Amino acid sequence: MTKKTNRLILIFGLALLLVLPLAVQAGVKKAGENVYLPSSEVHEGNFYAGGNAVEIAGTVNGDVFAAGNSITISGTVNGDVFAAGSNIRVSGDVDGSVRAAGSNVSFDGKVSRNIMAGGSTLIISETAEVGRHVTLAGAVVDVRGKVGGNLEIAGNTANIATEVGGDTYVKIDGQLKLLPQASLQGDLNYKAMEEISAEETELVAGETVYNALIKKPKKAAILGFIAVGYFFGKLVQLFSLFIVGLVIIYLGGKKIKEMTNLMIEKPGAQIGRGAVWFFLTPIACVILLITVIGIPLALIIGVSYAVVLYLSKVFAAIALGILLAKGFGWEKFSLILKMVIGVIAFVIIKSIPIVGWLICLVAIWWGLGAIVEMKKRAWKEMKE
Repeated sequence: MTKKTNRLILIFGLALLLVLPLAVQAGVKKAGENVYLPSSEVHEGNFYAGGNAVEIAGTVNGDVFAAGNSITISGTVNGDVFAAGSNIRVSGDVDGSVRAAGSNVSFDGKVSRNIMAGGSTLIISETAEVGRHVTLAGAVVDVRGKVGGNLEIAGNTANIATEVGGDTYVKIDGQLKLLPQASLQGDLNYKAMEEISAEETELVAGETVYNALIKKPKKAAILGFIAVGYFFGKLVQLFSLFIVGLVIIYLGGKKIKEMTNLMIEKPGAQIGRGAVWFFLTPIACVILLITVIGIPLALIIGVSYAVVLYLSKVFAAIALGILLAKGFGWEKFSLILKMVIGVIAFVIIKSIPIVGWLICLVAIWWGLGAIVEMKKRAWKEMKE
């Protein structure tokens, strides 16, 4: 990855963080293993979808926020699209801008404004059309659909086979190819290992500026890769906490408020209780494993323990968000928005060198203690 690629990816990641609070203001619209909006359905307002496979074939009169393994938008979106997943395909018309991050991202429809996308393979097909600017950062970039404004590309290899109405800026580690279908109406400013041919230069109406790419030392390249990987790891962690938090709030109802109130009113008691269970549970699992006949039970407890520890982080983030909202005078914010604030703050605090992991550990104890206490109360209610 080049320095410009890294920078574009980092900027794009930060942009996603900024739109998260806006996404959840509309609440959870669709959540599940698979989410499908049929072609006959018209959704009014912002549409949020989270699941393994997300397909939007209908019409959305608002913005779309989608997260999942596979995301397909074949319908009409009268607003902006924010998508994060493994495979993303936008074949419908978008009357706004598209911002997408994924492994494979492709565009086949019409986008009236801008496209910003990051991933491994990025494709804008012949049937696609973009009204304004396009910014792409990926390993393999292929642009064949018409671009009305500027085109910016950063990556390893890039093919351009379309009309570009504005200027074109390219920085790649490998080779830039202008195919015969290309027609660059503005200037071409590119940095690559090799110059394009004379025949390719004739496809540029404006000025062509070439800057030779000097390979970075291997150590610097590795450090850059590690930095981007670290950031994306944090981004994935944030999205995971965010999605789980939405599901918990959606399913938990009043119990979530009761639990967070317990955590805020008696933090010391919950942290102490959580610390005890944090250490005792693994010890109990080891004892069961030694007995041999207790191995199945030990495995069940171990898996449950891991799940509860993760949920403890989510509850800690929700409680932290409530405290921050109260401190800044944001009491009127919805619980979902407070959760988003808490999740972002939790991930940032966890990233603090040396003390971050310790604060995270205490936060886990905090949430774990509250879970144990709520379980005890539920058990008493069942007995009564």
